[in-house]
Amino acid sequence: VGTIAYTKKSDFDYWVCVDKRSVAPEALKNFQKKIDAIQKWAMDEIDIEVHLFINDIVDIKNNIFAEDEDEAFGSTIGAVLKDEFFRSSIIIAGKIPFWWVVPKFINDSEYERLFNSIPEEDRENSFVDLGNLYEISKEDFLGAALFQLIKSLGSPFKSIIKIGVLEKYLFSPDYVPLLSQKVKQNLLRGNLTNKILDGYILMFEEVYSHYESHLDEKELLKILRQNLYLKIDPQLSKYLNMKQKGNLPYKVAVMLKYIESWGWSQNDIKNLDEFDNWDYNKVNAFWKLVQKFMLLSLQKIYAEIPTLNLADKVSESDFKLLQRKIKTHFSKEVGKIDHYITFKDTPNEPILYIEPIEDALKIHEWKLLKRNKSKNEQFQSTPLQSDSSLLKLISWAAINKIFHPTFSRLKLKSGYMHIDQSIVTDLLTGIYNLFVLNDLKLKNEFFLQDSFSLANMIIINFNIDNSSSIQHIAYIHRTS
Repeated sequence: VGTIAYTKKSDFDYWVCVDKRSVAPEALKNFQKKIDAIQKWAMDEIDIEVHLFINDIVDIKNNIFAEDEDEAFGSTIGAVLKDEFFRSSIIIAGKIPFWWVVPKFINDSEYERLFNSIPEEDRENSFVDLGNLYEISKEDFLGAALFQLIKSLGSPFKSIIKIGVLEKYLFSPDYVPLLSQKVKQNLLRGNLTNKILDGYILMFEEVYSHYESHLDEKELLKILRQNLYLKIDPQLSKYLNMKQKGNLPYKVAVMLKYIESWGWSQNDIKNLDEFDNWDYNKVNAFWKLVQKFMLLSLQKIYAEIPTLNLADKVSESDFKLLQRKIKTHFSKEVGKIDHYITFKDTPNEPILYIEPIEDALKIHEWKLLKRNKSKNEQFQSTPLQSDSSLLKLISWAAINKIFHPTFSRLKLKSGYMHIDQSIVTDLLTGIYNLFVLNDLKLKNEFFLQDSFSLANMIIINFNIDNSSSIQHIAYIHRTS
């Protein structure tokens, strides 16, 4: 709420700022139980994902924040997160952060002098000291950019724009004022336009102008525009033919101005409005462009690493964790089954075919195809993926949710090998249940352990009562 990017699927992040030194450990423990109960209540009763993070005021002052354990890179994003907090947070209850009432550019010692100069009663009753934000080092920006690359794998629309902000700070030759400083400057002057009050529009405008000036491949600007549209999801197709456009929803009015300036056609808009119904090939083509954008950022960021002193800003374990997560997602490895579509629910395919490519009684490759009806009601087949290993091919289909146990029908042409189709279907179902249904997630700690590799997935077939069906499947799978 408070930004164009808010949708019905948005979650809510609250910072509950407390002085832990003034509270008994038992009281704080009970407070955490209360917060856990509120989060659960919000999900159970009104189906809203709410995160309440207890943050210690002294920790915030030192740029240490409570975050989700599986996302957190404690040493990496501190000052950058404070910049985001100051420019986009809404105070629900409590005191005003003192940073908001001091001049835009003020160093830490001057900030402390001003805070200590006001009457103690005002300090206690009116303000909370969450620390100053004067400047952020390039080391901090680089660590945060690596962190955003990790987040972009699951939610690229927002993260690509955030990476753009960090790139602007990292690679601009001259000092660039922080976005929070720009917001404060405008608010103190009473300049309360949407481009200032809406943190998401502010970010996008900054990033778009930066890439417009610096991107060699101007075609990639299209990805930025599409990312904004898909994140906002305004469904403009419903409004294009309206004659009276006086009382449009806020996000619709804003996006109509954008698409007019970009020269989009009705077909361009309709295509993005139907994003949830895109088939796998179309989503995959889009995802490859998004990846290209991210990899260009990654290359620029990695090139900057030798010039900076990261040891003081990013802990060794955080840096190792960042590198390993990036390698796991982006690197091409022999035998690796890529999990492409991490950011949307891919439609399962109703009819799938697997067939071999044979030559002189030898199978060189296996192909996975989908079958659907064309506009003239004729069935047509579209290749989705191929691999020399049938096991890898069906694992890919299950893990990427192309196959669904109850929705998809599979037809296997096994050539001269005479493979039992029911066994392949059982295996597909088993892999789907293990990886997709269980929603397996690797915790950060696993990425910090020594990696190991097993060449094959091993299938154990237990024949009970001489039945030919597979009663149990056990898997040992290759890991990162």
